[in-house]
Amino acid sequence: MKRPTITDVAKAAGVSVATVDRVLNGRLPVREETSRRVFEAAEKIGFHATNIIRQRMLADLPSYSLGIILRKERHAFYQTFADELELAARNVRDRHLNLRIEFAQSGEPSELAALLTGMKGRVQAVAATGPDHHDVTAAVEALKAKGIPTFSLLSDFAQGVREAYLGANNMKVGRTAAWMISRLARSKGASDLRVVTHHALRNAAAPALTVAGDLAVGLVNGAVVVEAIFGWPGIGKLLIDSIMRLDRPVVVAYLMITVLMFILINLAVDLLYSVLDPRMRLRAAQP
Repeated sequence: MKRPTITDVAKAAGVSVATVDRVLNGRLPVREETSRRVFEAAEKIGFHATNIIRQRMLADLPSYSLGIILRKERHAFYQTFADELELAARNVRDRHLNLRIEFAQSGEPSELAALLTGMKGRVQAVAATGPDHHDVTAAVEALKAKGIPTFSLLSDFAQGVREAYLGANNMKVGRTAAWMISRLARSKGASDLRVVTHHALRNAAAPALTVAGDLAVGLVNGAVVVEAIFGWPGIGKLLIDSIMRLDRPVVVAYLMITVLMFILINLAVDLLYSVLDPRMRLRAAQP
């Protein structure tokens, strides 16, 4: 197959050979639209100097450095996501985008905060995905003080400090799922009561059950403070009195009862999970 020449590029772009020569060598200024047509034609026919034309085009364009912080470098999703970001940056025609992509090796907030702080002075804006934590918020505030905006990707963090959140609105997603479930359930003849009890409550009970388990444990531990402050008789006041009297058997018994209640409450929550969500039973049945 014959190697494409400048004449072939000019014919594919609908311009003269002299215009392609000016774009390729940067001899005289050429309109941006014409340069883009020449570049697209060269890329389409596989012209050997396509990268040179691209560099000539980018030389006069504004340049921006953007920092991207992702998680789990070996995870296929984040690898694909990083590749798509680089591809999108290369396809931008009206400016030159330089992406500095880094990966957090763990899910620790301190590591994300360190990566955010390390972007200071190297980029003009940062986009990151990670947990919401006060260390992360402090790092975002430090970047904001230096005039570097931070965008949260996929998972939101540092609300009120970060510039914007780019990702799914979990509240809207939940409402859309609830609307779909209610419509599909009625389409098969289910009554309103069955839609609420069998579908809506079952799907909404999982997060509420998690919080209820934590609150139940907190009630037992909080009884010590409440009964000590108000002087109410109970297991909490008994613990305080036993500590003051150095009554070790009672203190050990209280701790054992508290640990046992904690174990039983978490066991009950796990068992109720399997009742509410059939996927839990299927996962447990798999070898």
